[in-house]
Amino acid sequence: MRKKLFNIVIGIIALLLIALIIILIASHPKKKSTKVNFPELALSEFTYNGSEQKIELKDKADLNTAYTISGEDKATSVGEYTVTITLKDNYRWKDKSTDPINLTWKINKKHITVKANDATMEEGDSLPRLTYTANGLVNGDKLNGTLTVEGNLAIGTYDIIQADDWNNRNYEIEFTKGTLTVVEKEVVLTKVDAPQFEELEYNGAEQNIEFINDELNDVAYTVTGTLTGKNVGAYTVTVTLKDGYTWNDGSVEPISLTWNIIYRDANITVYDCQK
Repeated sequence: MRKKLFNIVIGIIALLLIALIIILIASHPKKKSTKVNFPELALSEFTYNGSEQKIELKDKADLNTAYTISGEDKATSVGEYTVTITLKDNYRWKDKSTDPINLTWKINKKHITVKANDATMEEGDSLPRLTYTANGLVNGDKLNGTLTVEGNLAIGTYDIIQADDWNNRNYEIEFTKGTLTVVEKEVVLTKVDAPQFEELEYNGAEQNIEFINDELNDVAYTVTGTLTGKNVGAYTVTVTLKDGYTWNDGSVEPISLTWNIIYRDANITVYDCQK
């Protein structure tokens, strides 16, 4: 009898616990999750402008309420970037999924033009410094690249081209070649006077030609021909200019000049033979 009564009591308690659980569940119903649309970027492609650029969503109503954004949401340089959209509790996407989603966006290269500046040089000189003009650079940016000219640089014209591909992370470069013109070297001539020679007196010995001023001899010109003499007479020499010199009249041809050995005054003593 006691055992039976004990079982009845246990059964009643179990029923009461079940009823209590049902009441608790009923009083705290499961909260229903809210559906939200997948977010979209207002702009997924930008063009490099030298400044920081940041993405925006087309619809910001659910931002920070239903989900948050993390990752690379702003950047300056050209490249592809990713942001992650993560749902908050009690929210789901319209397809009932709840996994975070990734959105990609990018900054594209900016188009610029580069023109190699024309240049001129004289044949035989060193290659001048080659320069260029760039249109479209922003924010004080500078290009990394050099110019070159191919050829033997004889008189004529040559293309001024890129020495390499000028690959630049932030710019798409449209390059226009320039022209190097090589001209005949201008020769600047120094004007000089023709040499003058001393007039020598006969002395019975071999004598060398003497210049009145010999500073330019073997500097501006050379003298060849009869450079020594003994007897009275006129001797002829040829004076030939060196490169870079001209006579004062503008001519450059060799000239013939004479120098002289003249009679020497004789002292005559007259003796009186009648004494």
